[in-house]
Amino acid sequence: MTRKKLAARGLALSVCMLLALTACGDDSDTDSTPKALSSLGESENQLTLLAMPGHAERGTSDPEQDWVTAFEKETGCQTAVTTATDVTELEELARTGEYDAVAAPGEISRALIEDEEVAPVNTTLLENYDDVVKGLQNRAWNSAGGDSYGAPVGRSANLLMWRTDKVTTPPTSTATLFDPADELSGSLAAFDSPLTLADYALYLKTARPELGITNPYALSRKQFDAVVAQAGVDNDKIGTYWVEYGQYLQKVAEGAVSMGIAPQAVVEVGKAQGTPIEATLPEQGATGTADTWMITANAQNPNCAYRWLDYTLSPEVNAQAAQVLGVAPAVTTACDKAAPGYCDTFHALDEEYYQKVWPATTPLTQCVAGSGSSCVGVQDWRDAWQNLRTQRGD
Repeated sequence: MTRKKLAARGLALSVCMLLALTACGDDSDTDSTPKALSSLGESENQLTLLAMPGHAERGTSDPEQDWVTAFEKETGCQTAVTTATDVTELEELARTGEYDAVAAPGEISRALIEDEEVAPVNTTLLENYDDVVKGLQNRAWNSAGGDSYGAPVGRSANLLMWRTDKVTTPPTSTATLFDPADELSGSLAAFDSPLTLADYALYLKTARPELGITNPYALSRKQFDAVVAQAGVDNDKIGTYWVEYGQYLQKVAEGAVSMGIAPQAVVEVGKAQGTPIEATLPEQGATGTADTWMITANAQNPNCAYRWLDYTLSPEVNAQAAQVLGVAPAVTTACDKAAPGYCDTFHALDEEYYQKVWPATTPLTQCVAGSGSSCVGVQDWRDAWQNLRTQRGD
């Protein structure tokens, strides 16, 4: 989809509203750049949230999963939750200016920051923020210019998964997947997303060190072309391109898929269902996920939004949300509230483990680690992926 700044934002807001949103006390300040609150004000008694399923539950799907109702009782902020069906819809809705806060996955969060669709967050106003694991504070997908842009939800790695009856020698490298033996051709799986190219980039980071890849989401044109070429070589070897976790697990259970990259939550569900699978963090490292609750630039209820962000970082709520989403909690104290063994399974407090994980980050022409506009932007990633999928004709 086309990303663009809303150039008329300043015209669309009255001076009074702008001051309220940016907590700016100088009438002469005409800067429309979103700003963090300097202090927490009284509750507006209402809040609008936008998220994918599992981030803001009020018991509709499962009566045991309801943390929105308790928030309303605690703060008086009557909360309306809009649930997006996929990331594309989530980003489109996040750009409408109709919501106070959005649970943004890394693949769109940096774009929202870049386009000034979300505001910096004054983390000193979040009592629970100090308990956030260091590996989720001020990272490429949730910060910019030294400013934090939200409250982390959790994190997870995308693992190399295989059926133990199909792959008898446990693999340690994604070379087994991206340079597979002939007998595995056609039984491999890949997530149907442009960001799957980042998995290829991590593989080439070590397989072809002369390319000089340092970040799988920040690629020069030469690096990007090499990644796309590698994906093209493997295109016909992929038997299943999947979108829904259930679809993926069914293919694995049926034996149609022998190996693929899978979020750890998928691995754990598959094991619980009795499918003979194992998984590992490959030696090249892995891509992953890390969502962040962000406050929109046009938030009409910023004080309730700050209260919501802090609430989601409380140990009980963060533990509950993390377990629903199938990710490691963002808050160190949440492990005391999670099910026994859950945090160990997801390596929640293992920073050495997560130093090898690259959570999804929007590829922008403004490179992640440095200045200049020498990286390949997200639209090129989308176009290249669409071309690969079109070549297959399925």
